[in-house]
Amino acid sequence: MQEATFRHRLDIYYLATIGYGITLAAYTVIQGTMTAEKFEVVWKDPIVYLLAACAIAALVALIVAAISGRTVIVGERTLKFKTRFREREFKPEEIEWIGFRRERRFREERAYPSARIKLRTRRRLLRLRPASFERSGELETALGDWARNNGVELKLLRAKRSRRRKNGESQA
Repeated sequence: MQEATFRHRLDIYYLATIGYGITLAAYTVIQGTMTAEKFEVVWKDPIVYLLAACAIAALVALIVAAISGRTVIVGERTLKFKTRFREREFKPEEIEWIGFRRERRFREERAYPSARIKLRTRRRLLRLRPASFERSGELETALGDWARNNGVELKLLRAKRSRRRKNGESQA
């Protein structure tokens, strides 16, 4: 098995930054007033402040994500989680099991796959969303193959049901 590298996707950060920037520009142009061949932009509007704050927050998130450079490296005997500032390497002896689950967020119809990694020395699970990385299908397959090749238990978990369904109530 050859070492496979998967980088964190930044497209959602780009889309959010561009979307908030265009919305801010469009709103300020629409709210601006044209008087005597002079165009005045309205800056003292609370919606302008809100849109500007969202655009700045999206830009900061994009910069932080680009600088950190998150990467998952699936090797023959190691599993590495790497950023620009830190690298964590796990061997099969350190991992108790890897579980895959489809998670539903905010009552959406589409379920996003999530990998949960249980370490022997850590109480909390490590969570990895393959959809957040380039070639997400390959990452999911590589993690499963890595677990099988290295004798790590592989669990295929179902998504948690909502509390209403557990209590026997119907969803309306």
